[in-house]
Amino acid sequence: MRFFAFALMFLAVTTQAAPKVLVCAAESATVRSDITAKLGALKDFASVTALDCGSGGSTPDLATLKTYDAVLVWDDYYWFYPYKDRITLGNSLADYVDAGGGVVQVMWNYYTNYDLGGRWSSDGYSCIKSSFSYTSSTKTLAAQPSELGSPLTTGVTTMGTARSLTSVQLANGATTVWTFTDSTPAIVRCTPKGRPRLDLNLDVYSNSPTGDYVNALRNALLYVSGAFNPVKGSPNPATFPQTGLGGLSNPVTITYANSSAVAQTVTAASLGGANAGDFSFSGTQPTLPQTLQPQGTLTYSVAFMPSALGTRNASLQITVTGQMFTADTFLTGTGVDSQLVVQPSTVTMGGTTANTPITKDITIVNQGNKTIKVNDLKITAGDYYSMKNPPNLPVSMPGNTSLPVTLQFLPTMDGFHKATLTVTSTDANTPIINVPLSGYAGPPGILLDAGTLTFGSINLGASLIQALGISDCDSDKGCGMGTTGYSDLVISKIELSNNPDGDFSISKTTLTVGPQQTVP
Repeated sequence: MRFFAFALMFLAVTTQAAPKVLVCAAESATVRSDITAKLGALKDFASVTALDCGSGGSTPDLATLKTYDAVLVWDDYYWFYPYKDRITLGNSLADYVDAGGGVVQVMWNYYTNYDLGGRWSSDGYSCIKSSFSYTSSTKTLAAQPSELGSPLTTGVTTMGTARSLTSVQLANGATTVWTFTDSTPAIVRCTPKGRPRLDLNLDVYSNSPTGDYVNALRNALLYVSGAFNPVKGSPNPATFPQTGLGGLSNPVTITYANSSAVAQTVTAASLGGANAGDFSFSGTQPTLPQTLQPQGTLTYSVAFMPSALGTRNASLQITVTGQMFTADTFLTGTGVDSQLVVQPSTVTMGGTTANTPITKDITIVNQGNKTIKVNDLKITAGDYYSMKNPPNLPVSMPGNTSLPVTLQFLPTMDGFHKATLTVTSTDANTPIINVPLSGYAGPPGILLDAGTLTFGSINLGASLIQALGISDCDSDKGCGMGTTGYSDLVISKIELSNNPDGDFSISKTTLTVGPQQTVP
């Protein structure tokens, strides 16, 4: 029996994860449990958890909300079930939406004084504006939705409610998905701060809703959680560093992945939302249209250039063939008067041998319009680090200018050496910036992750690949320890012996491994 090296290919295909839902309701325990159970029975969600948000319950904070992908929230004015704290809950839910969470509201969240307070109200997160006007006359859906073909109407043909708002006013930019027969909005979507939101003019108390209301709730929760579009961006939200007015931040890379089991075609990409003009594409962008196979990805680089002080929001919107809604990534950054940054913010010098210097260039950047004075540059806790040709201090840096600095690492002893570069300036936001420095010194090392590779029994004509990891680390103590593995390991020849029939082969015959790194 012979042993063969063989290429085994495995393609992992995953479907997108089902959302986790929180039902946060100031409502009778019976109704709260009933809605939770009915949503859970649909099998569209990873979990559906009920929480009493009424006067006898609790108010979830942002950390709790962020453990869920979507929240269904309501209180019950008609049966006297108010929120425990509608202002704190409104603040937390607004923060949750800002952080990428999805929220669905139903009655009585639009009834004045029973609606959510705090930032939810003041910053306009509702699709339906609050009102004192309601009716106890039953309403049913119009024969056809206003948005024909919308996934928000999937599985919904009839829906009625015994209580609803009458004089409905929509928030700016809100869209009616479906009306009642009297033309009053029944299902409304909007995008406050660039995030998808949905409100239903529906009372879910047990004697009120009829028809396919549970499917309507399901669709709403899937929509706000982003589950309708299989192409998803990460990170989401994408948070940009504080940047001075007129300055340009380092770009943030956003990766879109096809989380479905079938190919998806991306046809367009654009920036939208309230402050879209404060964000821009950076560098070369993907050529579209582009088809993503399952698990396939494409990336975009976006930079932030604030035109005003404070929080600035937008979204990167990806159009996918066959999808009614774009795949959106929320973008958020903060504009400040001035902002001094060091690029890179952490400096890795690399590896060298004792008494052999290496250098690394860094840049101090004023990302704003105001002049900043750099008063001091100091390296502490590091005898082996210095600045080559340091600038004469203090240095005045007008807005949108940079100051180059060259760092030198000259170790006299083997090992891993750290230090800190401290930049002191008149920047009101970050007057002191500490930049970590690190470098290696010493000879290379070699460490194999296995002493023997066992291929087992292989059918004649078949093949199998086994990977052997080679590390530039101390052979006795491992990576990050010992006295070797601190400069490049250059392997000039890799060969097989005792292989007369050529049954085994290798993929590489030479190799260079960086300090404390592993290469298969």
